[in-house]
Amino acid sequence: MNQFKAARAAEEQKLYQDWHDRYLADTPVRVEYYRALAAAYVRCNARMYTTVHVATYEFDALDRRQQRAVVAIRQQVKQLFADCLDDGRARGEFQFRSAPHLRVAIMSLCTSVSQWFSVKGALTPEQLGDLYAEYVLKMVGPRQA
Repeated sequence: MNQFKAARAAEEQKLYQDWHDRYLADTPVRVEYYRALAAAYVRCNARMYTTVHVATYEFDALDRRQQRAVVAIRQQVKQLFADCLDDGRARGEFQFRSAPHLRVAIMSLCTSVSQWFSVKGALTPEQLGDLYAEYVLKMVGPRQA
């Protein structure tokens, strides 16, 4: 991952964090927040599929500084998903057995997009994000009204 891609990844993460902060303040319902979070994460992984693939599957090829940047981004994203799962369960909106295992499963699903996504494919990053968000909601088991 060259300097440009590393800088772009950091810039994307900043935009993602800004989105999270604004959306969290405006969305009291965890189901809707989690839908938006998963969709945004998949879109990001699709749009930056080469960078995400290198950061995820070729991590050892990165230099130490790049590895630290990737780990910092991973920790931030992991915390977003973990906090939302915990909050959704506490509010009674989500129903699942193990938050840590579910978070890993969801993040793995979303990140795997970088292995196969193609701009020439049938779905745009936006469509893919919406589709995966529906899958993720089924995984968290939101309680039906």
